[in-house]
Amino acid sequence: MVGVKQKEFAMVRCGLPFLISFVLASGAAHAQFGRGGSEWMASGADAQRSSWVRSDAKISTDALRKGGFVFLWKTKLAPPDAGLTDAALLDRYIGYRGFRSFAFVGGPNGTVAAVDTDLNRIEWQRNLGGTAQTSCAKSAVTLIARPTSAAFPAASPGGMGLGGRGGPAKSGVGEPYEGAVTLKQVSATGRGFPGFGRGPGMFRRIPTVLFALTPDGMLHEMYVSNGAEPHAPLKFLPSGSAARGLLVIQNIGDTGVNNTAYAVTGDACGAPSAVWALDVESGKVSSWKPGAPIAGDLGFAMAPDGTTYAAAGSAISALDPKSLAQKDAYSADDAIVSSPVVVELGKRVAVAAQSKSGKVVLLDSASLKTPIASAAGKPVSGRGVLASWTDRAGNTWIAASSGNAVTAMKAPSLEPVWTSPAIGPAPFLSIVNDVVFAAGQGNPGTLYALDSATGQPVWNSGKTIPSRINGPVSGGGGQVYVTDREGMLYAFGYPMERE
Repeated sequence: MVGVKQKEFAMVRCGLPFLISFVLASGAAHAQFGRGGSEWMASGADAQRSSWVRSDAKISTDALRKGGFVFLWKTKLAPPDAGLTDAALLDRYIGYRGFRSFAFVGGPNGTVAAVDTDLNRIEWQRNLGGTAQTSCAKSAVTLIARPTSAAFPAASPGGMGLGGRGGPAKSGVGEPYEGAVTLKQVSATGRGFPGFGRGPGMFRRIPTVLFALTPDGMLHEMYVSNGAEPHAPLKFLPSGSAARGLLVIQNIGDTGVNNTAYAVTGDACGAPSAVWALDVESGKVSSWKPGAPIAGDLGFAMAPDGTTYAAAGSAISALDPKSLAQKDAYSADDAIVSSPVVVELGKRVAVAAQSKSGKVVLLDSASLKTPIASAAGKPVSGRGVLASWTDRAGNTWIAASSGNAVTAMKAPSLEPVWTSPAIGPAPFLSIVNDVVFAAGQGNPGTLYALDSATGQPVWNSGKTIPSRINGPVSGGGGQVYVTDREGMLYAFGYPMERE
């Protein structure tokens, strides 16, 4: 029998060169640079750290109720307790072997793996070296991120089009010699864009890249096809700084900020608590050191205009995207324990965060001084977790960890609507379409799918994952992925169609 992807590739080879040119010029550029990022690009999914994949051709509450969403496979990527990142995803990549879908996972001591998510096959593994020479960070995880835009992702199907798991493609044609409209935003000479030339007749395929931040503080650029590095790595952070929240932004509107990597360090191994920015083209590094630990697993979130929001102590600060100078700040009643989330409220941009008391506050990005709304919650032990999405009726929701459960509230009022049954301590949260995935951190670890309108479970993974879940769920292309403390990557979803 011929699989869908094999059949599509055979069709291209048999006489549809325009189709492949269209996908390369429109689909690839749209997915990598513009507002087309309905894929899991980095931890938190997007620059806003919404943890929301806006469109998926298969995953929905109604679909999960009908059944067919199952455990697909698992693969070993690291030794027990070594640590793995959540997976960055790329659906419908076109390579010399045809259409492919990949999950990229960072591991300990400079390791990165690319897994073919249709075949459960390791496509490539690379050891970038760069083990931090400090006792407290020798097993630090290599952070990974696909380059993305600061803009809110579009609510269009992700992937590379042509049907199948990723859904149909949407094109945008620019002016003569510009190809897809999103290419107008791309630097013609940036490090992140080898093979892209200026002027008429100079368009060539843009290799898709992945960025990895190794424990020695070096930023590596890699081709997704084979993990090769087109450039020497750049010095970004102090070695052994236990970084988190890597985000690589290719463009921020008209600010002149392009090809910039961002990350956070904590008070570990001699590195200060700070937000860092690296201009990938010039190698210039900027930082903001608040003098207190930066809150949350991801450390910061970014608005479409590039303003970067980070919480330290009881303050939420707005930072300039280029210099990281503080522009504005809000002082909370107690310590902030979550990373901020940037939320789209019609024409307004808002910022949400959770404090140690469980209180969630929503701030207007135009001025952080006066909250739009706040909502009390249960005290948070350790880390706070937030996620945000918009339903089909246009209502914006914010979900927060609440003890062993999840509470969802509508914005801007922050009126609580539902609280889920017990999931586990400080559950990780991710949303795909209208499904809230919550990962409980017990033994065994259990992944739950909740109806985003009611909070009621519509599916769970049972005892498939025998050990504790390591981090958030990544989702897209009809599948979701989660890692555990045993170094395993698990895939759940709908099996690939065949005929």
